[in-house]
Amino acid sequence: RQTFTGIEVNRTPQGGIKLNQMHKVLAIEEIQMSTDRRTQVNEVASYHEHSSYRAVVGSLHYAASNSRPDLSASASILQGAASGPTVFHLNEANKTLRRAKLHADVAIIIEPIPISQLRFTCYTDASWANRYDLSSQGGYVILAHEKQMLDGKLSRANLIDWSSRKLQRVARSSLSAELQSNTNGIDNFTFLMLTWSDIVDNPVKPNSKIQSRQLLDSQAMKWAGGLVVDHKGLYDIYAGKKLQLEEKRSQVEAKANLETLELWGIRCRWVAGCYQLADAMTKEDIRANDSLREFLRRNQWAVVYDPKFVAGKKIKLGSDGQTS
Repeated sequence: RQTFTGIEVNRTPQGGIKLNQMHKVLAIEEIQMSTDRRTQVNEVASYHEHSSYRAVVGSLHYAASNSRPDLSASASILQGAASGPTVFHLNEANKTLRRAKLHADVAIIIEPIPISQLRFTCYTDASWANRYDLSSQGGYVILAHEKQMLDGKLSRANLIDWSSRKLQRVARSSLSAELQSNTNGIDNFTFLMLTWSDIVDNPVKPNSKIQSRQLLDSQAMKWAGGLVVDHKGLYDIYAGKKLQLEEKRSQVEAKANLETLELWGIRCRWVAGCYQLADAMTKEDIRANDSLREFLRRNQWAVVYDPKFVAGKKIKLGSDGQTS
C-alpha cells in the first residue's frame, strides 16, 4: 500500500488499483457550534465559523475530486456559499461531512478489462436552478467498460472521469440546463477517447494536418460506447424526434451535439433517473448518491432498454439497487 497526498493506493486481488481516502475523510473535523447556535439559520457566520466552513468544504472538495465522486454535487454547491455563509450553510456542510464519514469505505477501483472488449460511455445530467443563487448544476461521469454493458448484460465497468460544477450560462428551462451539461460531457468524452487512441493505437505519419485529424478521429471512434441521459426531451432530440427549440442558443448546442454524435457513431440511450449515475453529480439526493455508491462497490453495470420509458420516480428499488 502506498499513500500519496492523502490518497491510499492499493492493489486488488484481480490485479486492479484501488484509490481511497478513508483515513483522510474520517480525520476532517466538523464545524463546532452550540445547539442554540445551530438553530440561528439566518445568522451570518462569524470569522472563525467562516474559516472552519472553508476548511471543511475544501477538504470535501478534495475528496470528491480524487476518490469520492458521491460527494461531488454537495461539495460544489457548498462552495457556492464560501464567500459569505450563514449558519444554514454551516449546518449543511456538517451534514455532508457526516454522510461522507458514514460511507468512508467508498473508493475508486480500476479493474482490468480486455482491450478487445473495452469501450467508453458517458452519462450526463443537470439540475435546473438548484444552487443557492438559483443557477444550475451540471455534471457527467465517464465509464470504461466491457462493450456488452450496452446490450443490457451486467459487465465490468470502471469510473474513470467525473465532473460536477455550476453551469456557466443561466438556464431558462430544464432542457436548456441539460443541453449545457450534455455539451460539456460530450466535449470531455470525445477528448478522452482521442487521448486514449493516441496512446494505444499504432501511430501513422499523415501527409497533412487535415489528414492527421481525420485519421485520429477514425481511430478513436472504435472506442465509443454510448451517451446516456435521463431527460426525455433531450433524448427525443438525439433520436431525431424534435430539433426546433425556443431558445436559439440551445438550438445551436443541440445541432452541434447531434452532428458530433453522428460523426462518431455514438448512440444516445435513455435511462430512468434512478439508474442515471450522473445524478450524483448534480443533486444532493440520498437515492442518487446511494445508486452511485452501490455501483462503485460492485464495479459492474448494465444499460437496459425500457420501451415504456418509465420515470425513475415510479420505479421502486430493492436493497440491492435492482428493480423490485
